[in-house]
Amino acid sequence: MVETVKPIGVLTDLLQITDIPEIIDLLIASKKARFTIEGFSMYPTLRVGDIVEVDPLTKETLEVGDLVVFQKEKKLICHRLVEIFEKNGEAWIKTKGDTVEESDTPLALRQILGKVTRIERDGIPRIPSAVPQKLSFAEIIFFSAYRQFGGKLRPKLRTVFLRSLSSLLFRRVYRFLFRPDVIYSVRIPTASTPDPKFWRSVQSLPGANESLQDASVYRFFAKVGKNVVGSLEVRTLDKTASQWRVSHLFVRARYRGCHVATTLLRRSFQRLRRQGASLLSIEVGPQNRPALSLLKQLGFDDAVQKDPFVLQKDLSFPLKRLRGEKELQPFLYHALPSDTLKESFLRSVAKHLFFEQALLEIDTVFKNAGIPFIVQKGMALAYTLYPDPATRPMVDIDLYLRKNDVPSAISLLEGLGYELGAAKFREELITFGGELSFHKKNAPFVELHWCLEQYERLKGIVKVDEEDLWKRTVSYTISGRKFLTLCSEHQLLALSIHLGLIHRFRGSLKWFLDIDQFVMKFGEDLDWEELFQTARRWGIERVFCQVLLATQELFNTPLPPLPIQNSSFFLRHPIFQWFLPDRPSDRLRVLFRIFFPSREWLIYRYRLKRRDLIPFHRFLHPLFVLIGKTR
Repeated sequence: MVETVKPIGVLTDLLQITDIPEIIDLLIASKKARFTIEGFSMYPTLRVGDIVEVDPLTKETLEVGDLVVFQKEKKLICHRLVEIFEKNGEAWIKTKGDTVEESDTPLALRQILGKVTRIERDGIPRIPSAVPQKLSFAEIIFFSAYRQFGGKLRPKLRTVFLRSLSSLLFRRVYRFLFRPDVIYSVRIPTASTPDPKFWRSVQSLPGANESLQDASVYRFFAKVGKNVVGSLEVRTLDKTASQWRVSHLFVRARYRGCHVATTLLRRSFQRLRRQGASLLSIEVGPQNRPALSLLKQLGFDDAVQKDPFVLQKDLSFPLKRLRGEKELQPFLYHALPSDTLKESFLRSVAKHLFFEQALLEIDTVFKNAGIPFIVQKGMALAYTLYPDPATRPMVDIDLYLRKNDVPSAISLLEGLGYELGAAKFREELITFGGELSFHKKNAPFVELHWCLEQYERLKGIVKVDEEDLWKRTVSYTISGRKFLTLCSEHQLLALSIHLGLIHRFRGSLKWFLDIDQFVMKFGEDLDWEELFQTARRWGIERVFCQVLLATQELFNTPLPPLPIQNSSFFLRHPIFQWFLPDRPSDRLRVLFRIFFPSREWLIYRYRLKRRDLIPFHRFLHPLFVLIGKTR
C-alpha cells in the first residue's frame, strides 16, 4: 500500500482533476507546505491524521532513509528513500513504504516534490526517523489483511462518499445551512508567474488581472472569503482564437451542487464569445456521469470520440437567425459586412439622425418646462448597448415620465405639432393603459410611458418600485447632450416586462436580441443574485427567467444559474399568462381579469360608443382571448 498525502479539507474532484497543481505551486511559492496523512503504508512512522511539513529539496540534501513526497497517478505519495543511483547521467531514486513488501517504480530526482522535515502528532512535533520501526506480530497480521482487502474497499468507499456529497439531499441541506457567498473572478497568466502551467500560481499576483483582451489562456476562480473553492482554465487551440478547450476544472467537494462549476463554465462562455470564439471542447471520462450530465445541461454536443468523451459547445452567435429579418439587416451588416446589406445600414444611419433631431427638440422643450424624463428602449439601447447606434432598429421614441407630469407633457408635445392617437379616449387611455402614442407629419412616433406594467390586469400584481427606478437612473450622451436612462438592472427587468408580459413572447426578434446583447455586455458586472431578488420583489421572477431562457434558445446566450428552469414555450399563448405571476393568488387574479375585464375596459378596448353593446362584447371577449386576438 502507498501513503497518500493530501491537503487538509481537499477531496478528489469529480471531473477527475485533483489538487496536485495547487500543492506544487504552494511549494514553489512558500518553499514549505503542511499536509495531513491518510493510509498505513508508512506505519508507525506516519499514522493517519499526522501532519507532515515538507520542504523543497536538492540532490545534496537527499539521503537514504529520508521521507520524500512525489506524485503518482494524480496522487501525492510519501515513502522512504531506499536507494540513489545514476542512469544516463541523471540522478534516479527508489522508494518504498515501510509496511509494503515491494519497492515503488524508480523515479527521476526531478519528480520528487519535497522532503519531510517534521512530523506533528497530537500537537507534538517529532523528527522523522531514518530507520523503519519494527512491527509487532498483531500489526503484521493486520497489514497483511489490509494489503489483501483494503485496496479493493477504499476506492468503493471513496466513491460512495463522493456520490453522497453530490446527492440532492446533501446539496439541499448544505445550501440551507451555509449558503456560501461565492465571489467569481477571471485572470490571465503573466510573465512573472513562477510556473504558468498551474492555476494556483497566479493567485497571489495583484497584477494578474490587468488586461483580459486577446489572451490565449483564461483562468476563472470561485472564492469563499480567501479560500479558492473552484477554478476553471481554458486555452486556445489555434492562432485565430476561435477554438478553445477546457484544460482544468475543479470544485471542492463540499461546494458541489451549489452551481459553482455551472457558473464558472457560463462565465467562460461569456468571455470567450465576447472574444469571438466559436467552439469550446472538454474531455471527460465515460464513467464520469455527474460531469457528463452537467455538460449536457449546459448545451455541450454529443461526444466526438468515445474514450475519453470529447464534448463540444458551440459559442458562435447564430447570425443565420437574423438573415430573414429585414429590420435587423443593419446589425447583420456590422457583423458580416457585404454590399447587399450596406444600403439598409446606410438607411438606418439616416433614420437615426432623423430620430436624434426629434429627441433633441423634445428635450429642449421638456427641460425648459422642468419635466424630467427617462429615455427607454430603442433610443437608449442604441447608444449604450450596441456597437453602433445604427445597428439597433427603431420605430418610435419611448419616454418614461412621472404620472403627475403626463398632462403637462401632452400639452408640450401638442405645442410641437404632435397629435394624440385616439384622442377621444384620452381619459380611458390614461386610466387603463400605460402609454400614449403621438404622431406628427415628417417626424417619428413618440410614446409617453408612466408605468412599466402598462395593462390593467397587471396592476397590483407587478409591483415596480418607481422611486428606486428614478433614484438609480444613469446618464448617457447623444450629440453632446446628456439624457437619463434606466440603470443596468432595471433596464434588463423593464425589457423582460415589455417582452414577456406586454407582448407575451411574440413580436420582433430585436427584443430578444436586446436581451442577448445586454447579457453579453453587462453580464459579468451584474449582481445576478440581487437582480433575481429585485425581480422577486417586483413579482416578475418567473417571467424574467422565461425571457432569459427564450433568449438563450434563440441566440445561445450564456446565462447564470436561474432559480426557475421551466420552458417558456407553453407561455406564449395568452391563455397561459396566468402561469407568469410569481404568487398562485396573483395567477388567479390575472386569469380572471383576462376573461372578465371591467365595463370601462371593454368600452376602452373595443371603442364602444353605445353601452347596450357591452353584454355582446363581454360574451365575445373570452373567445377573442382563446384565439389570441386581444390583449
